Amino acid sequence: MPLRRSFSGLDRRGLRLRLALFFLALGLPALVLVLQAYSELKWEAFHRHRVLAEELLARIDKHYLQLLRIEESRPFTDFSFLNVLGDSSANFLQRSVLASYPVATDIPGLIGYFQIDAEGRFSTPLLPTGKGNQAVYGIPETEYRQRLELAQTVQHILHNNRLVSTARRLEDERQQVTVDATTAPHRTDRAAAESDERAPEIASSQPGVRVRDEQPQDAVQAAFDRLEHAGLQRSSGSVQQSAGSLGRIEALQLDQRFQAENERQLGLDAKAPRVPPKKNLVRKERSRLPAAAEPGLQDSAAANLYPSAGTPIRTFESELDRYQFSLLDSGEFVLFRNVWRAGERYIQGMLIAQQPFLQEVVGAMFREGTLARMSDLLVAYQGDVLALFGGAGGQHYFSGGDDFHGSLLFRKALSAPLHELSLLFTVTSLPAGTGGSIILWNAVVLLLVLCGGLLLMYRLGLGQIELVRQQQDFVSAVSHELKTPLTSIRMYAEMLLQGWVSDEKRQNCYRYIFHEGERLSRLIENLLRLARLQRNELPVRLEPHKVGVLQQQIGQRAALQAE
Repeated sequence: MPLRRSFSGLDRRGLRLRLALFFLALGLPALVLVLQAYSELKWEAFHRHRVLAEELLARIDKHYLQLLRIEESRPFTDFSFLNVLGDSSANFLQRSVLASYPVATDIPGLIGYFQIDAEGRFSTPLLPTGKGNQAVYGIPETEYRQRLELAQTVQHILHNNRLVSTARRLEDERQQVTVDATTAPHRTDRAAAESDERAPEIASSQPGVRVRDEQPQDAVQAAFDRLEHAGLQRSSGSVQQSAGSLGRIEALQLDQRFQAENERQLGLDAKAPRVPPKKNLVRKERSRLPAAAEPGLQDSAAANLYPSAGTPIRTFESELDRYQFSLLDSGEFVLFRNVWRAGERYIQGMLIAQQPFLQEVVGAMFREGTLARMSDLLVAYQGDVLALFGGAGGQHYFSGGDDFHGSLLFRKALSAPLHELSLLFTVTSLPAGTGGSIILWNAVVLLLVLCGGLLLMYRLGLGQIELVRQQQDFVSAVSHELKTPLTSIRMYAEMLLQGWVSDEKRQNCYRYIFHEGERLSRLIENLLRLARLQRNELPVRLEPHKVGVLQQQIGQRAALQAE
């Protein structure tokens, strides 16, 4: 009865409104719980992939450091065409490990090695000192031309970046290389010895590999100092875009709120200034080089050792700084170091092509891991994006995963001397965590149960509303049916009481009152039967009857009710 009374006066619109409020009362807390659970899984996946990014960056950094460690261990003498082998008293000379062609190195994208001496002259270990000596060292004309072109390329790149002067003299020697190569095999040992004595004269009067810089030596070497100074200026606030850059990091408008939140949780300050690397330590070594630029004896191309009994060997001490890394205006990387020998400064280094240097290490290691399926990797130099390695995309979060699109996952610079190179991992799509499917299915089941329950409640409510309406109609009909015989009985009783009916018609009035009383009794009996029927209390007796007898009984009762 309380339930029925609650549906009294309620229509379909009111029922839908109440059920909608009930759905919101249950659905909103459930939705908040699901979103909170997904948020926790999202952060768990974010931190898990951040750890993967840290491990990948550590492997990349370690690989680069291993490559640079080999270069750091190279002595001063490796940047010359000839080295002393074994005891200096034996006067055995060999080609430097850097004099091989093609250039044999593990550094990807390496263009060539170079050296700037104390007088500002450019040289490379690819070529022997002096013009026309390639035949003495068993270098074929074609190979020598290729070596010369590579040396010229290195010098042109340095010249275009104002690190050395013009390479016109190397071009003159390249044009004369055919004539020199044909005459060099006919030189006698005495001519070779004479060339040793005339080496200073050749270096000053003829074009050679070691080209005297037309600029003052301090200006030439100061140009390398300006590389580091320019890097400090760019780091301090300059936003000038370098050659080959894909844009500035600031222009990408990366969402760093997750990065900032992670740094806050770790107790880091995202706005703290980056600490520059410590001053490079100086390494001292004792080196030996032949005093003359050319050996005194002719050798074959198949021999590695050059016996040169007449060539004096000089032993000296040198101090080698750590390598410095910089990006040239033309887009190439330069890795160079300062070497101090007898108070004079030499600059030794190498030119590296930008994209192969990044693609073959960073790109290859990035694509091998799982991060490539959900993130992008940007390589930046002092804020300039140099390379972008895109991920293939993967499974998305069903809720909230797109919040990480374009968000910074992890950012860190490499170790010195590559500390100006930064690797930025940006999120494109985070895969669902291990419990994501469980939460998803629970949410789906909860939604189905809630919707199914509300549908059943709506149908039940509609049934109750219809039942209440029918009960109201029934009460109205019963009231009318009860009121009619009572009114008739009251009217005839009043007429008899007042004596308004003659004696002839009194029997009709009594008969009518009797019939109306029976009718009223039948209505009351029907109501009682209906009540017992609703309470399942109506006794039912099954008895066999003939159809004719039933028709007769039904006819009599129908006639009585009709009267």
